[in-house]
Amino acid sequence: MNFLLANPAWLWLLSLVVLPVLVHLFARSNPPKYAFSDTAFLRRIMKKTARMRKPQDWLLLLLRTLAVLALLFVFLQPLLTSDKPTVGGSKTTVYLVDRSASMACKDGASSRFASACGKVGELLAAGDVDQANVVWIDAEPDALFPQPGPNLDFIGESLKRTEVNQEAGAISAALKLAINQLEQVQGERELVVLSDFQSSAWKEFALKVPKDIEVVKIKVGEQDVENVAVHELFAKPSDPVVGQDVLMVCRLRNYSATPRRTSLYLESDGGRQSREVEIPAWGEAEVQFKTHFTQPGLVPLAASIAEDVFPADDRRHALVRVRETLKLASVVPSEGGLHVKAPAVLRKLADAFEWLEYQEVAAGSLPAAGTVDYLFLHDWDGGQVDALRVLADAGTTLLIQPSTGVSLAQCHQLLGLVAGGSEEAIPVDNKSSRKPGATGSVSIQPSPLGAGWKAGIARGAGEREPVFALFRSGEFGNPAEGVFLRRLRLAEKWPAGVMSWIDYQDGVPGLLVSATNGGAPVVLWNLPLSTDLSTWSGQSPFVPFMGELLLHCRPQNVVRGLEVMPGSLLSWSPGDEVSADSVVLSRASGESLAIQVDMTAQGLRMTSQESATPGLYHWKLGDSVASLQVVNFPVTESDLRSLDPSSVQGGDVVDTGALLRRAALGDGIPLWPWLLGLALLFLLLEQWVCLWKPKSENQNPAGR
Repeated sequence: MNFLLANPAWLWLLSLVVLPVLVHLFARSNPPKYAFSDTAFLRRIMKKTARMRKPQDWLLLLLRTLAVLALLFVFLQPLLTSDKPTVGGSKTTVYLVDRSASMACKDGASSRFASACGKVGELLAAGDVDQANVVWIDAEPDALFPQPGPNLDFIGESLKRTEVNQEAGAISAALKLAINQLEQVQGERELVVLSDFQSSAWKEFALKVPKDIEVVKIKVGEQDVENVAVHELFAKPSDPVVGQDVLMVCRLRNYSATPRRTSLYLESDGGRQSREVEIPAWGEAEVQFKTHFTQPGLVPLAASIAEDVFPADDRRHALVRVRETLKLASVVPSEGGLHVKAPAVLRKLADAFEWLEYQEVAAGSLPAAGTVDYLFLHDWDGGQVDALRVLADAGTTLLIQPSTGVSLAQCHQLLGLVAGGSEEAIPVDNKSSRKPGATGSVSIQPSPLGAGWKAGIARGAGEREPVFALFRSGEFGNPAEGVFLRRLRLAEKWPAGVMSWIDYQDGVPGLLVSATNGGAPVVLWNLPLSTDLSTWSGQSPFVPFMGELLLHCRPQNVVRGLEVMPGSLLSWSPGDEVSADSVVLSRASGESLAIQVDMTAQGLRMTSQESATPGLYHWKLGDSVASLQVVNFPVTESDLRSLDPSSVQGGDVVDTGALLRRAALGDGIPLWPWLLGLALLFLLLEQWVCLWKPKSENQNPAGR
């Protein structure tokens, strides 16, 4: 702190402080006249006139001197100011205000965001700054002004009209924007951060700013708030076919130290289901609803829970693309190949399912990425690995049957494993008279011993796979029932990430499944389909098992492009044949939203003019819904625990009151009212001391 005088030219007045001392020392009162007969009366008069010899007189002198000194300082106009020097004569403050979704949490009657805006308004009203600006922490940080300005009243009014966004905050980007704003100005610069300092967002963050910028942190939100959130909602499979049994999976999370019970409601395809759910403390509960869809197209799902203290994350949306059919492509084997009859088996299989379309691809060719759901490649010679992986990454499930001469290393490469395995050809076990290049068929007459190999569900992990749920009871028999006369002697043990679903009785894998990173599964097929190499396709379990295999062996992906992050813009490309005037974007409630039309290299593109908030949105052509999009609450914002701001590196932690006091000190606190009050107090005390009388001495000398 600094002590300054507004009227230093009047310092000479302080010399007058000696006046009460001089008056006290030299002032004489008229002593009373006594008629006395002895010297006892003389001694009494001497004591009364010796003023400097009594404690009472010392106290009177002190009080009178202090009163005069206080009155003299009133004329000097002293000020108490901050000891921080002002640079360049002006001060600029940028307020970095958290507008992320967690700030919507209420502490009492108002939200944390409203509290933050109110604190900024108080600081602006204190008049401590010459120019200011506000930078918002949200998904795409922005500022009220392009640069700090002096219109503090406009900033205050804007704060009253601003609402919190239901999106995650990009703290780094917002901090960078605020620093750039301050670097545009000269003088004293200050960055004030107002946030709830949500633990999940600020835990690893550090406020790194230039040294000449003062950083102040103000926390809003008095305490952590317990919360239950709908964390996830999806369908298994993500794009089912009409009539297929679908599991709708909903996951709830409890962000509190006590177990919670709530009601969960699921809406889909016009129906509504509910269930009571127990969620452990700081835990998660998964609820599955079973359903099926009767019509193809995009179907919206919604899961919600009973409203709690933080309702923003109590509802979640999802979209399911219901397919009318799935496409299976088969690469025709070369003429005279071992598996030349396999395509006929697949063609017959497709006839058994209304939802399965079958097509054939010429030998040596592959379909374009994303055009088929399944690709069955017979007699794979170990080549085209990169092209096959591209198909898998695009969502095509690969069913690959290696040919004679393929090495274990080539199989590892196809399955996406780390390079390894023998470069030598995999041994072939053969009990068929069928030879490569030969034509015609062989009648298989299985015998108990040595006529072929039998297979079944792999022990261990394979037994738990959903693909075998239909066969666990034994009612539908063995999914790999039959006799197999030819196989590759694949290794029994495989690296992590590759699972055996079907094994031969001696442990040799029949079906190996591996999921590529983010793509569709790759199945290494070691069960011959040709009728001259196995009896499998003629057994009753074959068709139901292949149906289950195809339905379960698919990538689990969110419908691409139809779930939008909050804070982003909604967009849709309807095609050139659609008139822009006929397109309407609306919320589920029916409220229409403004859109912008652009012509791109890919054609017409519609974009919303406002950032998306959580909910379901319809793109309509006339009265019909042409497409859907969903926006969900960001899951990172549901944990409402906060940090102590002191644990966030950088800056000082203060409250609003401290900043307001600092603002007052910026112009100086006048001390003269206090000094005037002290002078009056000293004079009152002086009067009290004057009225106080010590006990009289005994005046009868004879009584001593």
